[in-house]
Amino acid sequence: MCKILIVLFLIIAGLLTATQVWAVEAGGKAELIYGGTWFDNGTFTDELKDYLELELYLPSLGKTEFSYAFRIDLPLQGLTAGKEASYFTKKLYAKHRFSRFHLTVGRQPVSWSFGSLLNPVDYTIGAEALEKENDSKFTDAVEAYIPLNWNSSLALVASFPTGFDFKAEKMKWGVRG
Repeated sequence: MCKILIVLFLIIAGLLTATQVWAVEAGGKAELIYGGTWFDNGTFTDELKDYLELELYLPSLGKTEFSYAFRIDLPLQGLTAGKEASYFTKKLYAKHRFSRFHLTVGRQPVSWSFGSLLNPVDYTIGAEALEKENDSKFTDAVEAYIPLNWNSSLALVASFPTGFDFKAEKMKWGVRG
């Protein structure tokens, strides 16, 4: 009986490793914060904050990857307390890996460290200095990433903070090497 189970396990394991499994996985975090304050005059004020961050891990299609991540502020209070929940798409892009470069199109995080950027506009340097995540670093953009050798690369970015509008005054662009 034990030999049959081992053989059956090996057959199933072989089938699972031989075929690509299509699955969507989800990960993220939910946070619920309740705070209250007693004042000297005897009054009490309280505040409830909640948010939900989710990222869907989608299967690749050949050399194309897809990414989708979003944040919902006040999801519980939106359902129970009559407050308005807000939705923000952090990432929603497709990345294709060509033989000489990678092309990413859609809403993606764009942040640059000090001294590595040649561009006429500010890419949220304040958020970099504070070392905290800011919604302004997630923007609609097209990025071409060109690996030059094992330790250097070139990234060309055109971002569209007001949506995909190709007027030059509404675009931001950058080069990082």
